[in-house]
Amino acid sequence: MAKVSVVIPVYNGEAFIEDALESVFAQTFRDFQVIVINDGSPDTEQLERAIAPFLTRIVYLKQDNRGPSAARNLGIRRAQGELLAFLDADDVWEAEYLAEQLRMFKAYPWLDMVYCDVRFFGDTPSAGKSYMELYPPESNDVTFDALLADKCPMIFPSCLVARRTTIMCAELFDEALNYSEDTDLCLRVSYGGGRIAYHRRALARRRAHARSLNANRHKVERGLIQVLSKLGSELELSPAQRGILEARVARFQGAIHLREGKRFLAEGRAEEARTSFASANRILRRKKLSLVLAGLRYAPGLTRWAAMTWQAVESSFPQLKPR
Repeated sequence: MAKVSVVIPVYNGEAFIEDALESVFAQTFRDFQVIVINDGSPDTEQLERAIAPFLTRIVYLKQDNRGPSAARNLGIRRAQGELLAFLDADDVWEAEYLAEQLRMFKAYPWLDMVYCDVRFFGDTPSAGKSYMELYPPESNDVTFDALLADKCPMIFPSCLVARRTTIMCAELFDEALNYSEDTDLCLRVSYGGGRIAYHRRALARRRAHARSLNANRHKVERGLIQVLSKLGSELELSPAQRGILEARVARFQGAIHLREGKRFLAEGRAEEARTSFASANRILRRKKLSLVLAGLRYAPGLTRWAAMTWQAVESSFPQLKPR
């Protein structure tokens, strides 16, 4: 029986899985089991060539494509470890990752989940920076209210180690979700009394690339709206908690309208841009956006000018945190 089961779902990850596995087997903590789940990946032939050197050291599972939640759940059900460590196939760990995460469990044995900071690399302007450097946390305590209000650091799967019993009691990942399923799970665990903590060492590295599920910001934001709306209908929330949830949903809806307006502007579709910006401004209430709306209303032929001023408009809005 291993102390930790490392669960790695893979879909279109042939180019990255070798780096991920090498980072696992380079860990200073050695008492672990590795489970790789092929989620019906279209590059299965290339993937299996890439993992061939590791086959004697991993459990390799295959299923039809059912999404990341179902793939992780299959790995969890086959896991032997007391603890579960999740790693996305395009991410990597520093050599001390497992040792440091387990040190937190040893120091605070009542914890159910532990997570750390992450450093970005790859095709992103944030390369070389960590999440907590870019978005300093507003709360040191990872409570349900703090998670709901986005006041504590985001929990990335590749930064999370959890007790297997905790995940099983929470009824695993929701397989109906393809985006933000990790946010959904952590909110449910916290709501049910689970104890979560983080520390500030950046022990994981998150790769940004065009093939990532999280590369499509529009779908990610739609996924977060789906998660929050689902929890709002399923959980008994206080009026204050419901207000926090509804405000966060509105924020994402405003961001979606804003992005749609930008796209319409770039395509020269002034009326559709005005409709989208008006929807965004009803939520976000920004002076620069009101000025663009006025320009589109009274001088629709100046859409080229409006498009050129977009950068000034966009810079006036706080950026939603990356997934």
